[in-house]
Amino acid sequence: MDGRKYFYRKIKSSILTDSSDLEYKGTYWIATKEKASLDTLYLNKNYYFDNISVLDKEKILEILPIYKNKSLEKRIKEIYGF
Repeated sequence: MDGRKYFYRKIKSSILTDSSDLEYKGTYWIATKEKASLDTLYLNKNYYFDNISVLDKEKILEILPIYKNKSLEKRIKEIYGF
């Protein structure tokens, strides 16, 4: 469109509709930084974060099971060193 390429990715409905780590902002919902980072890793297998210290590791581990994805679990374990 207009000389540009657009790409889209699909996230499973069960992940998209899970509101456990979304914040309501009055008229819209927004993902926490932990949920957004997991979504990014789920969709982009080789994505690299420069600084993970701003993410709450415990929150990441709480959210991780909704993805039901062994590859994502393995990457999180590698990132956090456990």
